[in-house]
Amino acid sequence: MAWLLPGIFSLMLLAIVLLAISVPPEMQNGDPLHGVLIAGGAFILSQALILWLTERWARTQP
Repeated sequence: MAWLLPGIFSLMLLAIVLLAISVPPEMQNGDPLHGVLIAGGAFILSQALILWLTERWARTQP
């Protein structure tokens, strides 16, 4: 179980990086508000993904 927390944070960071990479450069170089919205959306989506994965994992445990 000690590996679970670092694993969750690593997966969250990976999801944030993948979302940031998938944003077109035109949107990244625009208004600073776009960067804040993209970062906030990436953080929320990565948390949702990790929550879904951990709930799914918890259901499979005996």
